Amino acid sequence: MNSKSSSFVVVLRGPAAVYFEREEYLRITDFPGPAGALTLVLQTRYLDLGLGTDFPGQMWVEVRGPADGLDSALGFANAALDVVPLLSFGVNAGIGIPKVELAFENTSGKEKREFFQQFVPEERTPGVSRKVRVEPIGALIQQVMQHPEFERLYRAITQYSLALLNWDGGKGILATAHLYMGVEALTPVVRRRLCRERGAENEQLATALGVTIQELDPTIRKELIFQGDNDCYQDAKAASDGFEHGFRSFPDIRTLGEPVRKKTADYLRTAILKELLLEPTTINELTRPSYDQPLGSWQIERKLRGHLLGGTDDLSADGQVYPIMHWKSKVKSVTRTEAGEYKVSFDEKLTASLGPGISFRPASYEIWGPTGFKRKEPPETDLEED
Repeated sequence: MNSKSSSFVVVLRGPAAVYFEREEYLRITDFPGPAGALTLVLQTRYLDLGLGTDFPGQMWVEVRGPADGLDSALGFANAALDVVPLLSFGVNAGIGIPKVELAFENTSGKEKREFFQQFVPEERTPGVSRKVRVEPIGALIQQVMQHPEFERLYRAITQYSLALLNWDGGKGILATAHLYMGVEALTPVVRRRLCRERGAENEQLATALGVTIQELDPTIRKELIFQGDNDCYQDAKAASDGFEHGFRSFPDIRTLGEPVRKKTADYLRTAILKELLLEPTTINELTRPSYDQPLGSWQIERKLRGHLLGGTDDLSADGQVYPIMHWKSKVKSVTRTEAGEYKVSFDEKLTASLGPGISFRPASYEIWGPTGFKRKEPPETDLEED
């Protein structure tokens, strides 16, 4: 800290499909800041729902360090945004962009300190999330930050994290495009490693692989990153190029890209982890069944199916454009299993707003999450009529 700098704390919060145990956190020190080294602490905010068991809510990021003033300190947010993709990649789960909620000066001994607060909406309902295993994730982040190919690896990891944010909800086109752009970002890292291992230049490497210099990078992508899966490589490339350069229709891009999205993610994540030269125990932790499936950042969705009954064609209530159910939902109970998983049940109340002589017969109530849905049969939802 220089003589003109003061100490500041900036706190960010945002949605995440990851959670830390209550007493755990990820601490990153000596992160470059506008006026000196920053310290970041990532953890989970727990919600007291008055049900006996607190539930993990949004992710909290605290950044501390020196700055010349409040406006400069607000730039600490960039450090948080730089770290979030690394955590997202490690846990293989989507993390939304956190927003600054608080910023204030905490310089010791001062009588007047700057303060800032921004309204960030509260979490409404629990989402689907995956536990952060702090030790292997910390090892991963440290290895990325000190790697000589940091810039390229970080680009590839960021593309992967953007794919996770677009994994669900009909955004598969964006997910596949980001994944293939991540493959392109990683290709020079793989090529330079091969050259170092063989003591060769690019031209010599191409000759050794039996290709022209123009074919070298595509060959590395297909044979090494995609592990020889030519069909997946070709479809992912065609979908991404068609999207990025605008020469394919969106239905064609979707047809090409969505079936290979999961495979492309697996190939890219595996290739990045290989380049990091992590300890075998860390690799095992990061590829275990709890981390091997991409998890999009998707809140729980509730859906209702049934039939409108009645002979009249006037389906809507007075003052309504359409027949509709007014839906009120609240958390009924939160429990935690011995394995550490959270189980949540809801109280649902539906009020039908329908035309005269029209009634509703429910058929199913569904809860959807990133991995599918659980079907519930009525009468587990209370249905009333206006």
